Amino acid sequence: MGQLSDYREWVIRVLGNPSYPAGFTSIPEVVARLDTFCAATEHHFWPDDVSFRTRARFHVDGVRGYRQLTDVYLLGLAVQHGGRFVTLDQRVSLTAVKGATRASLEVVGAAE
Repeated sequence: MGQLSDYREWVIRVLGNPSYPAGFTSIPEVVARLDTFCAATEHHFWPDDVSFRTRARFHVDGVRGYRQLTDVYLLGLAVQHGGRFVTLDQRVSLTAVKGATRASLEVVGAAE
């Protein structure tokens, strides 16, 4: 099975899709915006180096359903790299990720 090398390739694939809910953006425009974002000093690439099979990182019993998989995974990735996962979802389970604390997760309100 083929894989895209990292999240940046997925961003291009998703945002460049004409059926993306936020509206169509041309591939060259998506790539240009991504280049600008990645050039920012605040941007740090984290390799995709955690797995739900890693018992030292995840309590899979704490995942409350399939809809939480992505958020719990991203929280685990943030904890792995000493960062913080920012989300709109208030249901992300801290108990599903070993080492996760309130400082590891920031839930923000939707923009009005």
